[in-house]
Amino acid sequence: MTEDNLDDMKFDTPEEETKQEPKTKEPVKTITLLKKKVEEKPTKATGMGADFQQFINDEATSDVKLSIYDDDAQQRYSVFCHRLILATRCPVLKRILDEKKEEKEIFIDNIHRQILFDQLIQFLYTDFVQATEDTVMDLIKMADTYEIVHLKVASGAYSKVCFSISINQ
Repeated sequence: MTEDNLDDMKFDTPEEETKQEPKTKEPVKTITLLKKKVEEKPTKATGMGADFQQFINDEATSDVKLSIYDDDAQQRYSVFCHRLILATRCPVLKRILDEKKEEKEIFIDNIHRQILFDQLIQFLYTDFVQATEDTVMDLIKMADTYEIVHLKVASGAYSKVCFSISINQ
């Protein structure tokens, strides 16, 4: 991009309306930078999700325990869960639970980090996940693997760069 082209560009923030320059012989290029504000992100589950969150890892009410091997901690990690919630929210877990109806503990062998496992379970119960830069790409992969469309959408939205650049001609 040359210095001459920079004179024709206009930078807008989300708070400002995009104003069209008067029509000239040459098209005007507009670059819009949208900065996401961290403080606008929800920080916890609400509604029914908040109600269900209290049952995550509640041994007294659970009917199944999901376990993984956490590569970071080099140990087994388990969470007490509810078949109804898992089967309702995740098609792949429903198939696994249907195959293993009598088992009280089910080992999930393709998740190897506790933080990802916790985020997956949190999302299944609450429809909310607080992704981090460290986990967002793994969450998108898990969402795809476990056929959880809403998690894929939520994680994908988070994964967009802080600045989104569009060039209009």
